[in-house]
Amino acid sequence: VLFRSLANSSAPVDVTSLCIGAFDSRGIYLSSEPSNGPSITTVVHGASFLSNCAPGSYLSIIGAGYPGPAVAWDPSTTLPTELNGVQVRVGSEYAYVAYAGPTQINFLLPSTVPAGIQNVQLTMPGGGMVSSVRINAIAPGLFAYTLNGRSYPAAVFAGTSVIVATSRPATGGDFIELYGTGMGPTIPAAPDGVVFNNSYAA
Repeated sequence: VLFRSLANSSAPVDVTSLCIGAFDSRGIYLSSEPSNGPSITTVVHGASFLSNCAPGSYLSIIGAGYPGPAVAWDPSTTLPTELNGVQVRVGSEYAYVAYAGPTQINFLLPSTVPAGIQNVQLTMPGGGMVSSVRINAIAPGLFAYTLNGRSYPAAVFAGTSVIVATSRPATGGDFIELYGTGMGPTIPAAPDGVVFNNSYAA
């Protein structure tokens, strides 16, 4: 199995529709949205939606009352630190915002954010709020999509644009590419906030 880091890399297929699209829309459903203003319900790993995250990985802020309509980052450009009037700061560093919608903010954590419990400050045109997140050295997770109530990893056959699916399942001997985030430092160190032109091994 070949793992490909998605943290802002260029892939052989339309990753926006394959996994970033699923990532943007796969939010944790809110039982009831507050009527008295914006709020943060949780800050989680962008792929696994678990609480532990890692430097250089995607995270999601889940809540309500954020600016709309939703705006997504254009993957042909460098990642912005402000999108749809939204900024995210983790500890003392500004993160790269990839998606900003009314109930979910997705962002790339800088690789230099230290481990431990860090404050997450969300700033919007109407004000701001603070939450927190636990940062570990590594926190691997795979991007996935839901089909007929089941979760499947976003995957393609290695070196192709053919998506692994029920209509074309993987069999013994196939090499597949999986898309994930939070796999830890790379060799050499990958730059933050840019579309990769080289390969970086975790």
